[in-house]
Amino acid sequence: MNPILHHVDLITRSRRRGEIGSAVVEALHRILGTARSELHKIMPRATSFLVGLSTEIAGAGTGVSHDDNFAWPDRTGSIENHPYLRRRFGHDAPEFDRLPDDSVRLVQMVRNDRHEPLGFLVLERPAPFTADEIGIVQGFASLLRNCLALLEYSETDTLTRLLNRKTFDEYLMRILANIPLQDDAAGGALHLPQRRHGNPAARDHWLGVMDIDRFKLINDRFGHLIGDEVLILLANLMRESFRVQDKLFRFGGEEFVALLRPAADIELF
Repeated sequence: MNPILHHVDLITRSRRRGEIGSAVVEALHRILGTARSELHKIMPRATSFLVGLSTEIAGAGTGVSHDDNFAWPDRTGSIENHPYLRRRFGHDAPEFDRLPDDSVRLVQMVRNDRHEPLGFLVLERPAPFTADEIGIVQGFASLLRNCLALLEYSETDTLTRLLNRKTFDEYLMRILANIPLQDDAAGGALHLPQRRHGNPAARDHWLGVMDIDRFKLINDRFGHLIGDEVLILLANLMRESFRVQDKLFRFGGEEFVALLRPAADIELF
C-alpha cells in the first residue's frame, strides 16, 4: 500500500481525538522524515487562548501522547508564552523558522470547519521542506480537521451542542476501566464489601447531575419551542460556568451531567 494511503487508513480508523491527533503526527513524522514532530492543542478562554503539547515524536522513537481529552495537555499555558505559535495564530499558510542548530521548523495552524482554532502542527528537520512536502502537511492538517469534525458531529447533542448521552457513557466507562479493581476478600472490612469503600484512584474525577425543575410545565404552558430555548439557555450557562476542559453533557430530556477533575490537579505554565 502507498505509505500516504496507509497512514490515511490508520487515521480514519481512530475514534478518539487523541488517537486521531497522534496518528496524524506519526504520519507526517514517518513520511517527511522529520527529526521532531508535535501537535499543540488550542483551548479558548474568556479573554485569551491556552496551548498545550498534545503529542510529540522525536527521532526514531514512537509517539507520546500527553492529552487524554480530559485533563490539561502537557505544559499548558498562555499562547503568549510561545511566540512562534502566536505568530501563526489565525493564518492558514505555514511559517518557517531557522533554529539555532540550523534546522528548519515548520508551523502549520489547524482550524475546524467553522474557522475556530484547533491546534498547531510543528515539524523540525535539518533539510528545508519542498513545495510538495508542504502540500502533504496541509493535506494532513485538512484530514485532521475533517476527522475531528465527523467525531464532533457524532458526539454532540444537536439542540444544545453539549456532548450527548452516548459520549457520556464512553467517558464514564473509560474512567471506570482505569480504576484498579479491589478484592473483597483483601479489604479486611467485615461489615461492607471492599468495593463499597472509597477508592483513592476514583477521586481523580467528579460527577455533577443537574435538571430543570417543572420542565414539563414549561412545555405544556408555552410550547416545545420555548422549552427548547430554555434547554439552550441552560447549556450556554453551563459553558460559561465550567472550565474549558470540563466535559458537559445533555444526558437526556432536561437532565444534564458534568464530568470534571479537581482544580488541584491543574498546573499552567
